[in-house]
Amino acid sequence: MFSVQGQILNTFSSPPSEKFPNPSYKVQLLGEQFTRDGQIRKEMLDLVIPLEVFNSLQGQVGRHIRIPVGLFVSDKGGIRAFIPKAGSPSVSFLEDDET
Repeated sequence: MFSVQGQILNTFSSPPSEKFPNPSYKVQLLGEQFTRDGQIRKEMLDLVIPLEVFNSLQGQVGRHIRIPVGLFVSDKGGIRAFIPKAGSPSVSFLEDDET
């Protein structure tokens, strides 16, 4: 299991649709991606999260967190992060000196 660390930019939900009959809950995180030459590139990551995690992150915009994720390679060749369906991930809120 890997973990992602970043700053919460936003939480939002998507209502059910014909294609996706259940609502989904998402968090947008701003993190740092290190380039090969040692520079830092800021990247935003959207994660679909369980409702109980969504509820704990609402109202926490600006805070830094660490959350466990799984990774896979998308059909376009990029690496995508996801929250495993088994169990609820434990979100760790980080203090300023841990970021």
